[in-house]
Amino acid sequence: MDGTEQEPATAAVLMSGRIADTLLRFVREQEADLVVMTTHGAGGLGRPWLGSVADRVIRSARVPMVLTPAGPGPADPGRAAIFRRVMIPLDGSGAAEEVLEHALALGQLCGAGYLLLQVEPPPQQRRRVESAPAAQPEEPRSGQAAQRYLDYVATRLRDRGFNVETRVVVDPRPADGILATAASAGAELIALTLHGEGGRQRRLFGSVADKVLRASGIPLLVFRPRGGRPAPRVA
Repeated sequence: MDGTEQEPATAAVLMSGRIADTLLRFVREQEADLVVMTTHGAGGLGRPWLGSVADRVIRSARVPMVLTPAGPGPADPGRAAIFRRVMIPLDGSGAAEEVLEHALALGQLCGAGYLLLQVEPPPQQRRRVESAPAAQPEEPRSGQAAQRYLDYVATRLRDRGFNVETRVVVDPRPADGILATAASAGAELIALTLHGEGGRQRRLFGSVADKVLRASGIPLLVFRPRGGRPAPRVA
């Protein structure tokens, strides 16, 4: 190979087999760093097969995935997806932060800014938790504590040169708070860890992430850290 030749930027591969299992096997064999899928689509005769396939891959893949909702018409392969504003919901747990490095790496390609979000329950909901028996797991963070936590994470990222904002919002339904904030803030990508470890009221990344996955009208970056490779640190 002389100096004028380059490796191809893309390659097309045709495979046969059960769709989700075949995709997952191919991801492992290729040691892929990222999977990109449309969350809903149609197969032969308009059969909506891709929703269930995407769901199976999401639950089994151990690499970050970008999931984009299907548009009303055919995609334009010449139109690049540019994420200028990436929103990252957090809940104060280390597990929830697992998606950070992946979000930073993807956003860095687009020169993106980042919005760190924490959704807090309303005061009356917090009071109900505070009056629970002492044996209950950790209580929700107050708004001030949540802001201090986001500021701490944001400072670490700003020291590395990233453009980071923070926001604490109050909503009794965390998924609704995430989606509403994404819309009002003009986010073009939401980055989520699929499982996190919070208190009884802080399990943000189980059922809440599932609701966001199914309702979001903008692309998502999701990462399931269990059993996966550590996230590469962005310089």
